[in-house]
Amino acid sequence: MLLKRESRPRHLDALGQLCIEGSEAANYLFQVPSDEEQAEQLRGVLQKIVHASEQSGRTEMPKVAAQLMELSEQLPSIAAADGLVSGFDRLLRLWEASRSGLF
Repeated sequence: MLLKRESRPRHLDALGQLCIEGSEAANYLFQVPSDEEQAEQLRGVLQKIVHASEQSGRTEMPKVAAQLMELSEQLPSIAAADGLVSGFDRLLRLWEASRSGLF
């Protein structure tokens, strides 16, 4: 019999919350890439991620966020929206790795 592991709730810090917020916005923009208001909010989240990750001494996250900022300027392209979703997945993995002490 297989037992399911219960997922632990994430203890989010401010940077983690920004990554989750941005990921949700990117997923929405994948479905509705022409929503300029949501795209503008996403750009604001990305700027906050760059600032917060630089302040906390992370080196890779600001680079990824800057790349995502460039992609956000290419909306309403589906390819750009897909890149944003993938990029936020990467940001979340980097954030989780930093919390575990790997980086």
